[in-house]
Amino acid sequence: MSNDMQTADKIAVASFLVSFIALAVAWHAIRQSNKNSSVATVLALNEAFRETWDRFFSSNEENRYKNFCELMNLFEIACGIVNEKSLSGMSKKMTTIYLKDLLKDLVEDPYTLEKIPSMLHSPTTFEQIKAFLKSEAAISERYDSS
Repeated sequence: MSNDMQTADKIAVASFLVSFIALAVAWHAIRQSNKNSSVATVLALNEAFRETWDRFFSSNEENRYKNFCELMNLFEIACGIVNEKSLSGMSKKMTTIYLKDLLKDLVEDPYTLEKIPSMLHSPTTFEQIKAFLKSEAAISERYDSS
């Protein structure tokens, strides 16, 4: 009986070790998958912003507002992606910096300051941009007060 108990203990320990290793491998795979997904999302956003900026800057006066609306919609989508914490690590940091820089450019440009109010059709228009601004302000306040 004692020999059977030692064998059962050995099997239990071996099972625990195998389970622990499997858990570690799964955790690593999930983490790597999240990083890969973040990088893919940032690359797609980068390409979309590049194309949208190109259209905006090359548009004639007739199409400029339409292209600016597309840029603002893309900005809203990007803020939503950051807000829902879909990005991680360097991807999140780079995207957040880009969005903050973009916001600064929008606020300092006379054309955009004139056009954005006409885009506000309801209280939910640009709600992701507003949420991004609030979260970034809260983060800034937290670090500024320390």
